[in-house]
Amino acid sequence: MRAASPLVLIHGAFQMAATWDLVAPRLEGAGRRVVVAALTGLESDASELTETVALDTHIRDVVALLKHDDLSGVILVGHSYAGMIITGVAEHARDRIAHLVYVDALVPEHGQSAMDILPEPTRNTFRKLAEEGGGWRMQPNEHLLDLWGLERVRLARLSRSGWRTSPFDVSRSLSRRPRTRLTSFLVRTSRA
Repeated sequence: MRAASPLVLIHGAFQMAATWDLVAPRLEGAGRRVVVAALTGLESDASELTETVALDTHIRDVVALLKHDDLSGVILVGHSYAGMIITGVAEHARDRIAHLVYVDALVPEHGQSAMDILPEPTRNTFRKLAEEGGGWRMQPNEHLLDLWGLERVRLARLSRSGWRTSPFDVSRSLSRRPRTRLTSFLVRTSRA
């Protein structure tokens, strides 16, 4: 029997790899190999976050993970901002990817940045937060954390995070990779 494609889970902005702590064990319990990506500057030690950390940095993080762990035939799962990341990874590591899954995620077209896709009120909020953070660093407020359904207890750890966006060329990667967009999903917590 052929092994199922490994799942590589990538979190969104204002989050960290631990965002997947409730999901990964369930997927593993169902027999899937699960790899959770850590993104530069967005984990519990935000000291790596500098003005030079951008979307390209996070794309390189995931491409390096795929190469380091010798992963192929993977299903890349991106939540929220990570839709931008998995799209970029598909451009740089298309031979390692079987499928892209966008979970409540940004799905860019050729040349779009996250700011091109986000609704105007969210763009305005992000611009204001960036201005307050020296032009590049955005400190999440409780309202933004609630948009992603995160627990209040994580606020202190996540408040050190930041987010930047930049456009990139996706014209060659997306036409050859199957994509799935999920706008909501349920995780069964007990067997009835």
